Amino acid sequence: MKNRDNPVRTTAYIWWIVAAVFLILLAASFLLDIGGAVGVLVIMVGFLMTFTGIGVAVYYMVRADKVDQFLDGKNFLVHWTYPADEWQKFMENEYAAEKRADIWRLVVVAVIFGILAVIFGAIWPWIWVVCIALFFTFLFGGSYLLNHWYQRRKYAGYPGEAYIGNDAIYVNRRLHVWTAGSLASFGSAQYREEKPPSILFTYNTSSPISWTVRVPVPQGQEAKARELVAQFKT
Repeated sequence: MKNRDNPVRTTAYIWWIVAAVFLILLAASFLLDIGGAVGVLVIMVGFLMTFTGIGVAVYYMVRADKVDQFLDGKNFLVHWTYPADEWQKFMENEYAAEKRADIWRLVVVAVIFGILAVIFGAIWPWIWVVCIALFFTFLFGGSYLLNHWYQRRKYAGYPGEAYIGNDAIYVNRRLHVWTAGSLASFGSAQYREEKPPSILFTYNTSSPISWTVRVPVPQGQEAKARELVAQFKT
């Protein structure tokens, strides 16, 4: 029986809803026979977001199965829990670091859509190309900001815990996977003497970016953490 408290599966359901909404928008554009530049814009956005929503939903549905295994007590090496004050400090530090990273991601998105605007500006009217570029830039930017607000409000009340498996980590209710099917590969695991100590995992995806995940080590689990790091290095 699947554990119902699976945020990854909830994310998948949200993207199914997004795909359905834009599919309805796309169908409405044909039924209402919306023409001109507005019709082209609606069709483009409808097609793009419908297929994006379906792809992302399937992606998260597959990942949700891994979370279900952890929550059901299967296929993990360690399961750590944390005192409330220690976990709150960890979350604040993580969200601050992620916010800085998301600002740079937004800059990259803006540059990409700016380049596309220049390319397609030679084909379509500039005003619509600029509108499309701005729409997706603000869409991604808004999603980043909304994600931070949602993470802090929703997850602040959950107890701190982390699952570490051979091919995945589930920490702060987020899943990081480096199996072959996920198009990611394991990079390294390092034990870091901090306050509190932590294990720093890195893994590589199909993009040039390497992802870093920090898992705090609970008090009294330092020896187990070093043993775990040694296991990943073999």
